[in-house]
Formats: sequence, structure tokens, C-alpha cells
Amino acid sequence: VWATDGEASHPATTALTRLELAALRRAESERALEALGVTPSATHHLGLPDSGLSDHVEELRGALEGILRTDDLVIAPWVADGHPDHEIAGLVSRDSGCECWQYPVWMWHWASPTDLRVPWDRIRTHEVPDRGAKLAAIAEFVTQIHPIGPHAEDAAVLPPQVLARFVRPTEWIFS
Repeated sequence: VWATDGEASHPATTALTRLELAALRRAESERALEALGVTPSATHHLGLPDSGLSDHVEELRGALEGILRTDDLVIAPWVADGHPDHEIAGLVSRDSGCECWQYPVWMWHWASPTDLRVPWDRIRTHEVPDRGAKLAAIAEFVTQIHPIGPHAEDAAVLPPQVLARFVRPTEWIFS
């Protein structure tokens, strides 16, 4: 389930419109899932506004209620990640009634190993069974890992030091 299409990732860009960026991001996500062996028919794109999930909590909650079964495992962004959309998605997922694992994304930007805001005792690592597939999936997010245009506002959203966290052979999950 994709709550948003990520169209606000480059708010000041003139290289692409929000609609163009949303279409590119949606296509990237579909190709990434295919690289992981997930068929597009198994996905749901809700098209809620990027950076605006806080105004669409009930819509997200209702959509998940219509999609999830009680025995599903939900893997969602960490509820305290530092990005408002990630936090809403994490909160709604955690409250879905399903088992929920949460992964950090932006925490790697702001946290250190001694940061007391992070419940380090709850984090678990999981070995990635097919790192090649993971790397292929990450490579599909061209609008996130490469500049989308020639100007500063078109820079990659995921700079190399952040991307390095995603290419590891393990996933870090709060469970």
C-alpha cells in the first residue's frame, strides 16, 4: 500500500510538475516491487497528498481497513521517524489490529547510537534474503537517488550517506 506518490519530494523544482513527479514515483515503486517479486496487482496506490497525510488520517485508516486482514503483517515507516507522513502511516498501521513492524527512514539522518529518543532495545535486524533484488529495487527510485534536473532544488533526496543505510544486507525493524 502506497499512501502517497511522493510528489512533494522536490517542492521547489521546476524540472517536473507535481503530477509528472507523482507519475514517475508511482512507476518507480511498481518497478521496485517487481524487482522484489511482487506483482503490481498486489499493490494499492491511495494517491493521498504527499506531506499532507495528517489531513487524511481517516481516509488512510478506512483504506487500510478495506485492504488488510487481521492475520496480515504490516511493515510501515516508524511512528517517530521525523517525517510527518511516515509518522501518520506508522501510527495508522500500528493501530490497524495487525502485527506491525516499523522501519526507520529519516531516523538515520538525525539519530546517533546514544540518542534517547530511539528505543534501541526494540530494534531488531533481519537478514535480507536476496540482496541483489533489494539493490535492484532501490535502483528503480531514480527520482530519489539522482538529481531530477540541473538546479540545487533538483538534487537527489537520498544522498549517498543516507542511501548507504538502505543498501546494507540487513533491515532494521522496530517490532
